[in-house]
Amino acid sequence: MQEFSFRVFEAFTAATVIYLLTNLAVVLLMRAIENKVRVPGLIAAGGAPMAGH
Repeated sequence: MQEFSFRVFEAFTAATVIYLLTNLAVVLLMRAIENKVRVPGLIAAGGAPMAGH
């Protein structure tokens, strides 16, 4: 990239933005999937497993 355009900073900035947007999309998608397939009562309200289970 540097040999053709000398715009290395712009290339890494674009790659970082693409990565962040992809990561955000995956996180939001997985959060929606986890909420949809959640089993009520399997995990306690605080996020820790219930005692004795």
